Amino acid sequence: MIVARRLSPWRWPAVPMRRLASVADDPVVLLIDKAGKNLGHKTMSEAVRLAAHSHGDLFPVNTSKQPAVYKIGLASAKPAEQPLAPAGAAEAKTSKTCKKVKEKCVQFTTRTEKHDFDHKVASARKFLLEGHRVSIVVTLINKGARVDKGNRVLTSMTLQDARDRICNDLADVGKLHGSVRDIGWRHTFALNPLHPPPPK
Repeated sequence: MIVARRLSPWRWPAVPMRRLASVADDPVVLLIDKAGKNLGHKTMSEAVRLAAHSHGDLFPVNTSKQPAVYKIGLASAKPAEQPLAPAGAAEAKTSKTCKKVKEKCVQFTTRTEKHDFDHKVASARKFLLEGHRVSIVVTLINKGARVDKGNRVLTSMTLQDARDRICNDLADVGKLHGSVRDIGWRHTFALNPLHPPPPK
């Protein structure tokens, strides 16, 4: 005769309260050594012991993460005291080295008509005279011939022709900055102002 046995529900194994208290007192952290290698999860006491064994200190990297991330590193030496600089010297140095250059962008195409082309060149000239760097973008558009109101066929320029025309028109106020970026169907280059901007 077979007797059916009633199976009891499965439960997690009981953890002694003493072990829970030790885990709470010694949290688990993610440890990184001096070379940046991930050493995995260690308890705080193990991390301190490994740092002392490698003659280094334990530095927190990200304590808001769970588990917290700590790294073993050398104790930073105390920097030597620098002589006091006169008032305003730091501000003058910062303003001289951190000069901000505002860049304006003007876009052309190889099908831009003469009136629009001259207007864009005039805008670029205005920006250069104000002391701004101008980024020029010339895009190739070659979708066949167009006809204007007078039934005249408008032929498109090549990228080289458009770039040379822009540089020649702005040669008195700007100079080429760096090299021309050529990706086949678009040329991108920048012009720096030749003369400093007028005082305000």
